[in-house]
Amino acid sequence: MPFGAFGENLSIEGLTEHDVHVGDTWLIGGEAEVQVSQPRQPCWKLARRWRRPRLAIDMRNAGRTGWYFRGVAVGFVTPGDMMTLVDRPNANWSVARANQVMYANPPDTALARELAGAPFLSANWRRTLARRAEGGEVGDASERLFGANTP
Repeated sequence: MPFGAFGENLSIEGLTEHDVHVGDTWLIGGEAEVQVSQPRQPCWKLARRWRRPRLAIDMRNAGRTGWYFRGVAVGFVTPGDMMTLVDRPNANWSVARANQVMYANPPDTALARELAGAPFLSANWRRTLARRAEGGEVGDASERLFGANTP
């Protein structure tokens, strides 16, 4: 599929969920600075766009979810700009590993608690992981994954 096919604002060639970590700070093109805040959670809108009802769950199960950046410093970004890793505060928490912990069923409460304490993780993920660590909540994500496309 072409760049942008999954609604992404920034497509990066050569990096995967195993290479990128929660809290990583990247300099793009010498001006813009971004930080990884959480793995992306695919939803039913992608499935509807591509007319594949299981697309979001297939992405999640494959671990190819992508990730979200938060802006740290404003700057211009142009195609072909180099990205330089500036900081990696959570070397143990790749996006791939964070996904595994978030979607484990049953949840590993110790790992959920540890990930919830990772610096720079989004507040939403912290809350969800803390609930899982306290009571083992897994939650039913079928509405987010299938939405109006429920098989």
